[in-house]
Amino acid sequence: MRQIYNPPAVASRQPPVSNTLLNSSMSPSRNSILPPRSSYRPDSFGRYLNQQAFVKPIRGRALFSRSIHRIIEQIRDKKQRMKNDQQVFSTYEEAISIFSDLTFMKCVVLKKKLLDSNSRTWTIEFAREGGLHALLSYLEQTSNRGLTLVDAILINETLQCLRAMMNIGELFQHMASNLQYIDSVAKVLRIPSVEIRMRVFELLTALCVYSNDGYQLVLHALQDFQTRDKLPNVFAVILEQIKSAAMSKHKWSAIALLNSILSSTEAIERRLSYRNILISDGIISTLEKARDDNDVDLNVQIDTFFEDQKDDQEEFLENFNSNDNQSITQAIQLQVCY
Repeated sequence: MRQIYNPPAVASRQPPVSNTLLNSSMSPSRNSILPPRSSYRPDSFGRYLNQQAFVKPIRGRALFSRSIHRIIEQIRDKKQRMKNDQQVFSTYEEAISIFSDLTFMKCVVLKKKLLDSNSRTWTIEFAREGGLHALLSYLEQTSNRGLTLVDAILINETLQCLRAMMNIGELFQHMASNLQYIDSVAKVLRIPSVEIRMRVFELLTALCVYSNDGYQLVLHALQDFQTRDKLPNVFAVILEQIKSAAMSKHKWSAIALLNSILSSTEAIERRLSYRNILISDGIISTLEKARDDNDVDLNVQIDTFFEDQKDDQEEFLENFNSNDNQSITQAIQLQVCY
């Protein structure tokens, strides 16, 4: 008789009883994620807060101390740089000699010194010792040769140095009475750079409104520039700036110079003659187009031009003499141009 095999019964395995969990409150294991029981004691938590309250002020004081030291170092470095700048040109001859081999950094250092309000006496003596003449000679010589980009940058910086010198009344008056100086500045207009021409226009505008002598010298310099460069009229280079410039500030400087020349011209007949030249060269349409820039300062100059034009027309008609052939001719030109 066949016997049926019955596999032995497997007793269920009971998990071993671990004393770890039972005794965890007394002796936690090394791998347990629970902190030691002692960290939950009220006195240890208070000690933790006291430690944080003690550490934070130290960190804050350290940060404050580092900030103070950094500020002190910056002030010390600034004073050292100022001292170095003052020592760069220890003599006037050394400052003047830079124009024989001018670099951008030398020009920047000179400009900083000229703009320094504490260097007013130094600036005056620098000009008297030949600094102004050397600066203008550099402008004239550089503008007469083929220019590179570096030359254009140096001329722009040199014009800013000249403007800084003209901030002093004595030097401004000296320059406004010297045709050679103004002629040297006007020659820079030969450079086809709107930025450089803007600097020149600003200087000429200041000279023009300063005095009648300055106005006469500026007009004479522009006439000489017209003759040398064979331009159609004395305002050609100014009108070119208004027409070709893309930025409002460049147009503004040119229109401001026109307004200063016209307002400084005393004779109404001469003013109308200048306006006829401008109108025949398309100044009206050029100014109307410039309004599209929507620049407040530029629009002020444009409005000034048209308002003065209207005032000149009314003044001429009030003093019109029908028995004077010249007045009749100007009246006809006035009607044609306007």
